Amino acid sequence: MKSIIKSPFKFDSVLLQKKSVSNINEMYLDKCNVDIREHFGDLENIELYECKGTGYKFWYPFSLAGNERFYQKVSAAWSNYYRTDRWEYDVSQAYINKNSNVLEIGCGKGYFLKRLEEKGVKQAVGLDFNNEAIKSKITKFDILSKDLRGFESQQLFDVICSFQVLEHISDPMSFLEDCKSALNNGGLLILSVPNNNYSPHKQMQDAFDLPPHHVGHYTSDILKKIAQVIDMNVLDIIEQSVDFNHLAYRERLGLLYKLAYLPLRIRHRVRNRTGHTVLLVLKKKSFSSCITL
Repeated sequence: MKSIIKSPFKFDSVLLQKKSVSNINEMYLDKCNVDIREHFGDLENIELYECKGTGYKFWYPFSLAGNERFYQKVSAAWSNYYRTDRWEYDVSQAYINKNSNVLEIGCGKGYFLKRLEEKGVKQAVGLDFNNEAIKSKITKFDILSKDLRGFESQQLFDVICSFQVLEHISDPMSFLEDCKSALNNGGLLILSVPNNNYSPHKQMQDAFDLPPHHVGHYTSDILKKIAQVIDMNVLDIIEQSVDFNHLAYRERLGLLYKLAYLPLRIRHRVRNRTGHTVLLVLKKKSFSSCITL
């Protein structure tokens, strides 16, 4: 009898489905012409589980997350991989003032840091492990090739931002605990993730929402439960409205592809207004510890 798989949030989990590696590889080839079979080793299938305590969905085994080589290949193949602008950038800036000491995790080339620079923020730093992205950074702020545990800061931060990163991490509980530890009391943790209620994600139509790229799936309800587990206050949670550019990949693909997607876009307009991203703003309590629901 197979042993029970514990979720990263320490609850039991239930198996939802299995998916073949060959099918996932075909989806990546269709999307960006990148062969990703090497990242799965000898695996023929991977499994999707749901955490019983939070609803968080995660892929198993936990070793599926892409490495630096994977992200270099994908970002080279997908011209707008590091986006110059994101919906959540505008929303997030409202929580940051000029005197905030800011850390951005998974900052890529530093497009959000550049925004903070233009806003007049004096103290900020970024972390990313894609050295090719760091070499072409577009901000004056430092970007270091480290994860949060390897980053030995002399001070705590007022705001930590991490946009479209959590879904890439196989152990989100440890990541969130580390973020919380690096915040001042009353500090803010601002996260954005793909919304698993967004139709192309829910129906597994997007290769980038599968391993090795994404290894976990979130919704607003799941994020609220996770906030309880890590004992942080939810200040705000905002869902992006539907954006048809994501359905048609407007920035990259031609007219024929868009026309092929037109029926899906029309159905999506009628049935589902949920967009691509959820933004979560958490506040660290003065005295807190992780709890079990």
